[in-house]
Amino acid sequence: MAKGDRQGALALLLKTNPFPEVTGRLCPEIFEETLCQNRRGDRVSLRAIERYLADNVALKQISSLGSRKTKVAVIGSGPAGLSAAWTLAGLGYSPTVYEAAPFPGGTFGYRFGPVQLPPKVLQGILRRFKNAGIAFLTDFLFGRAALPAELLEQGFGAVLVATGVSAARPLGITGEGVGGVIPADVFLKAVNWRAEDPELWLGRKVIVVGEIDPAFAVARTAIRLGRKVTVVVRGPETHVQANPMFVRHAVEEGIQLKAFTSPVGILAGPDGCVQGIVCRYLDYRMDNNGRMVMVADGAGEFTLDADTVITAGGWEPDTLFLRDIPGLEFNADGSIRTKPESAATALPGIFAAGGVVEPDMSLTDTILAGTRAAQEIDEKLKP
Repeated sequence: MAKGDRQGALALLLKTNPFPEVTGRLCPEIFEETLCQNRRGDRVSLRAIERYLADNVALKQISSLGSRKTKVAVIGSGPAGLSAAWTLAGLGYSPTVYEAAPFPGGTFGYRFGPVQLPPKVLQGILRRFKNAGIAFLTDFLFGRAALPAELLEQGFGAVLVATGVSAARPLGITGEGVGGVIPADVFLKAVNWRAEDPELWLGRKVIVVGEIDPAFAVARTAIRLGRKVTVVVRGPETHVQANPMFVRHAVEEGIQLKAFTSPVGILAGPDGCVQGIVCRYLDYRMDNNGRMVMVADGAGEFTLDADTVITAGGWEPDTLFLRDIPGLEFNADGSIRTKPESAATALPGIFAAGGVVEPDMSLTDTILAGTRAAQEIDEKLKP
């Protein structure tokens, strides 16, 4: 960039980062104050450089990267799967990415929302992948449409399972089943994938419960639809788990944060739909060991009026469709068990990476896990 070679900068970036459009929008700027400065000593945002290059520089046509005949099957087209496919293509393999949904992209397609990751950005990424010789097959239910052994018999040298975390964790409070309570993924899929107009089913007063990134993706999407939005978080505003940039942007758009608040139940009106959410204030107290812990405040309960409640309490691996695969091992939380410090599973030729192995991975770690799994597959397959 400093030399003015923008195309060279983007080509260099793509060698280690498959989607700078994503990292340039969604990843936090950690330690950049010391990593990159200009000649005057001012901080230069590496994230902004990544986004600028990806959005504004026309990359020269990418010819197919795959030069070897060996095929590798990647199950799942989210961050880990796409990262692995890009790395495998760069190493000369011919990857095929299988996706259960009608559209490739996995959680990129909905979990961050159209505000943070517009659909056209994801479409541009997928075009670049296809130009690089990476094949996509959608509406493919791995474990039902084909077993790992069947893919190996079809000529694939290895199979990488990267199906991520797709099962929403319930909040564990009363009333979650009443009308108008919507998981964050369901809301974002309707807006992103199906391009639905939520005017008929999204209430005027929206309460979002959760403090992870998708909670603020939902909140910013809802407020741009003209709704009054409040995000309920357990801790202080300064210690929300989500990317601080997302929180700041949400507040700037007029979203209210209700801090030190824990939901205890959802109230239904006479029509069986959401009327409000009962909450309890929280506060810090020192326990017997001298540690600060969060406990319920003695002030009692209060109710926040709501027409719609959107839950973003986190996700866990949905691996029920894999349980009938002989020899594949699972951990207590449903994630796939791999060998220590490895992506290899108990089945020869079958690997796993990303959220399906470690459910609480950050986006950056998930991308890196896909890359490392691809490199491990290369070590296994190369002569």
